[in-house]
Amino acid sequence: MRTAIDTNVLSALWSKEPLASDMARNLGNAKREAGVVVSARVYAELLAYPKATESFVNDLLADTGIAVDFESQQSVWLEAGRRFARHAKRQRRSARQVRSVC
Repeated sequence: MRTAIDTNVLSALWSKEPLASDMARNLGNAKREAGVVVSARVYAELLAYPKATESFVNDLLADTGIAVDFESQQSVWLEAGRRFARHAKRQRRSARQVRSVC
């Protein structure tokens, strides 16, 4: 059975959180056993990660052998990810503006 992972697992790896090396080892084991997968929702959320681009996310998933399970049409989830990324960017920009005013 494949191991499904959530956005926060990849986020922790990207951010080099304290347990990132343990997570990477566990993901490697899971990949060898039956593979690792993320849902289409996780894929969409990854596109909103600060400074992430679609090509970065796609390359990372391909390089690590993590599959994406697109439950609906792929084009729908790709567009959802792009829109969520734009929304997240606006939110971050707005938060920075509020902090600079205060």
